[in-house]
Amino acid sequence: MRTIILLLALLSPPLLAQAPAPRFMYVYRDSLKRGVDSAYRVIEDDGAQICADLRCPNPYIGVESLSGPHEAWWINVFATEADTARVANVYATNRALSSALGVIAQRKAALIGTPIQGFAVYRPDLSRGPAWSVAGARFIVVTITRDHRPTNGSVWAMADSTLYVLRPVHTRREGDAVARQAKGRVLAVRPNWSMPAPEWVAADAEFWRSAPVLAGAVRVSHAQLHTSAPCDVDAIRRRVCAVDDSLGIALIRADTSALGRLYANDLVSINYRGVRSTKTMLLAAIAAGRLRFDTLQARGRSVEVYGDTVLLVERMHQAATGPEGRHPAEVDYRRTYVRREDRWQLVAAVIGVAPPP
Repeated sequence: MRTIILLLALLSPPLLAQAPAPRFMYVYRDSLKRGVDSAYRVIEDDGAQICADLRCPNPYIGVESLSGPHEAWWINVFATEADTARVANVYATNRALSSALGVIAQRKAALIGTPIQGFAVYRPDLSRGPAWSVAGARFIVVTITRDHRPTNGSVWAMADSTLYVLRPVHTRREGDAVARQAKGRVLAVRPNWSMPAPEWVAADAEFWRSAPVLAGAVRVSHAQLHTSAPCDVDAIRRRVCAVDDSLGIALIRADTSALGRLYANDLVSINYRGVRSTKTMLLAAIAAGRLRFDTLQARGRSVEVYGDTVLLVERMHQAATGPEGRHPAEVDYRRTYVRREDRWQLVAAVIGVAPPP
């Protein structure tokens, strides 16, 4: 997933001639060096949080091997040429997302071997059993082979004729049994490294609760603990903090005109319940009095700068009311601002209940 944009650009037109079903899969594999497990997991947790905050455009699963060489995989499935083009365009044009994921790649470079990655085409003629689906799966049994005889599982062919045979299962016991029979390996699905599709969550909501996009909580990344700084360090931070202050004033005053200028058109906000709202939805709720802020008092603020993108994290004491009633008094805000035409606008906001001191 981290380098998908480059591979999408290199994908040949014949491969893009897709049927209206999952037709090809992008696989990215990291092999971990000895003794780096904890450091690697910290980095990938941060990467998943970035994807949640900056809205990676496609569902994907992160999986980790439970036997054999220690590997982490990311698997993305695409259905049509239009779907492929849409995802490629987002990665190509979302500079904030690309820059932040580039930092993740740099941080983990010394912890891994040479990544294995590429596109695989679905081979229905070799596949037996249910169609590919992650819904309900907590483990994936993988067999890598060059044997082109039909087999049980979902079969995907790489450009060099290597076949990936994937069999989603719900339990580790089932996975071990299938792996023994198929001479494969069991990989565990890691929700905290994944971007789940709605149907996956509907099939196993409890399992997917820890996915960052669903967690409904603000988490300061490990990188921010070392690279963030207060507002008065430089001109960019001072400017963004001033914009954020203006946003708070506009919220208290229910000034939808000012908020309309401060909110980017593509704003997505996730509240402490995990409910998503767009710019239009927020402005309508504030204008109608369904969402009201009486008090907003910042208790601490850190700012991280990625060129024209700024991540701002702050603890806030608030008196706020929404359609569901009174909001928690102590919350953590994680806001992402982007500079467009020399104007800073809010493009993403995640609000979570602050943990007790």
